[in-house]
Amino acid sequence: MRSARKYLNLHCCFIWSFITNTLLLLFFIYYSSKPKRRCILRKCTNMTRVTEDTKKKPGRPKKKSKKGDEDGSGYDDDKDESKPRIKIKMPQEKKQASKKRKAGTPSKEENGNTKKKARRSPGEEDVDEMFDVDTLQAEHDSLQTWQASRNSVTKLGPWRLPSEIESEFKEVGKLTLINLSKVDEYDIFADPVDASEVPDYYETITNPMDFSTMKSKVMKGEYGEGSAAAAKLYEDFLLVFDNCYQFNNGEGEVVEEAMSVLKAMSLTFAKVCNEVKRMK
Repeated sequence: MRSARKYLNLHCCFIWSFITNTLLLLFFIYYSSKPKRRCILRKCTNMTRVTEDTKKKPGRPKKKSKKGDEDGSGYDDDKDESKPRIKIKMPQEKKQASKKRKAGTPSKEENGNTKKKARRSPGEEDVDEMFDVDTLQAEHDSLQTWQASRNSVTKLGPWRLPSEIESEFKEVGKLTLINLSKVDEYDIFADPVDASEVPDYYETITNPMDFSTMKSKVMKGEYGEGSAAAAKLYEDFLLVFDNCYQFNNGEGEVVEEAMSVLKAMSLTFAKVCNEVKRMK
């Protein structure tokens, strides 16, 4: 009886152990084959820790990351600030410039000494170089330096009037001043230099000149008449620019702006003369 009971107990233990192991095995297989929910719902690659530097700051617009950004934020502190406007240091007043005039294409005429031949049309006489607008325009576009610009203005000598409008100096002088004043977009030469703002100006410049004084002289007839008056007007224009160059030691933004007006002298005068002659 005892051996039979012992055998039955061992048999029951074996069966219970078998069932338990089977259930554990099935439970392990079931849970090992079930996909992890967090890997399905989240992206587990390329995860980076968010630091204080990369957190969005209040009031700062969020921008997309750009190629080449070191922190991946796409925000460039150097480019965020608005570009400061250029301050032109003028004798009478400091003004702000919103842009710089684009430089022209360099050419062989940059030294200002090369003369172009006047064009000749079939059956017509040679075009006077002083009034050949096409040639002057091409040369104007090639000028890059102060000296080249001044050489271009002086190589043909003092201004003279075409014979057809010899008696129209007042009109020519007034229009030339108006058009060159438009090129002087910051009014550098519009009025005399204020001695209270630039006390040492008149210590350096003993013979000052400006556009408003020149206009007054034209309207009052102080230049005279004809080509002789045009030559005197030409000399006063050169005086304005030479004074600017001398006082600013030939450098700085005010000299750059002055050069743009200087190199437009010959072209502007030629256009005015041709227009007055056409309207006569």
